[in-house]
Amino acid sequence: SGVLESVDVIIPVYNGENTITKAIESVMAQTNANIGKIIVVNDGSTDATVSTIRSMDQPNVELITTLNSGVAAARNMGVATAKSEWIAFLDADDCWLSDKLEKQLTIAKQYDVSFVCCAANTNSKKLKGEISFLSLWKGNFIATSSVVMTRELAKKIKPLFSSGMTFAEDYATWFKVLTVHSGYFTP
Repeated sequence: SGVLESVDVIIPVYNGENTITKAIESVMAQTNANIGKIIVVNDGSTDATVSTIRSMDQPNVELITTLNSGVAAARNMGVATAKSEWIAFLDADDCWLSDKLEKQLTIAKQYDVSFVCCAANTNSKKLKGEISFLSLWKGNFIATSSVVMTRELAKKIKPLFSSGMTFAEDYATWFKVLTVHSGYFTP
């Protein structure tokens, strides 16, 4: 298996003092994964989000604070900061099962894909398989918190997330990504 490629995790947060700890802990609990940085982009929170993150005292958490510009801008800032071969997205009010990254990176290697997403819950009926631009036409089945992609792929698309959109900005992003490279879905 050799050296595991590292993954930077991008977590945009706005007033997430009640959920951010659980989100970060779910990243730190990943099995057999080489976590680079956990890039938390604080999007102008006015609650105790920042002090909550600082009190965790995690050396691989990189906290970036910006004026409130929306989740798309926060994710783009995280992508621009990332240095690892892979990047993963996690929303501040979500958390991962402990083997998520390990399973996804294994699939990425197995099928030679630069983009892997998974179900948002454990009772998904969607079958595993390659996904393409066309597979998205019936609707967005890609949860942002399930996405792992190569940094190289993310940087090819400028901007990755469209800041002007207030609705379905992630759906538009997956269309952009899948025009460049096909991906893989695993339940």
